[in-house]
Amino acid sequence: MKTLLKLCIVLLLLSISACMSAPEATTEPTPDASPKASLRNTLWKLVELDGKPVRSRDDQRMASLTLSQEEPQARIATACNRGSATFTLAGSSLKFGAAAATKMMCPAEQMQEEASFFKAIENTARYEITGESLQLFDANNQLLAAFHSEYL
Repeated sequence: MKTLLKLCIVLLLLSISACMSAPEATTEPTPDASPKASLRNTLWKLVELDGKPVRSRDDQRMASLTLSQEEPQARIATACNRGSATFTLAGSSLKFGAAAATKMMCPAEQMQEEASFFKAIENTARYEITGESLQLFDANNQLLAAFHSEYL
């Protein structure tokens, strides 16, 4: 009888301890820990150009910028053409070399946006990343273009 009582007590204690678990780890970031996308190897979708919002239509390619991790080469895409440019990076300083691009003709509005996008890249002097947003600035600290990270 004493053995049965001891066994019941042990089982009761084991049951109670099994119900008491360590607090679960949370996967949500704390308010202080905001995600930050990487400048390189991120597809940066153009969302603002010359102070105006940029919206892609469903039937067109989105304008974007991707800087390679392996080499100083940037891929540039617009609604109409694709291109590339070399870049140099030192701290928050970012400069692009002359861009080379395909020369397909598109509607005038797309061509104008494309020309402004390439001009913004040409005039970039520095960048800032805040969370999932990238901003390109000229030498006078004027905002040229804003991007949002896009995950494939």
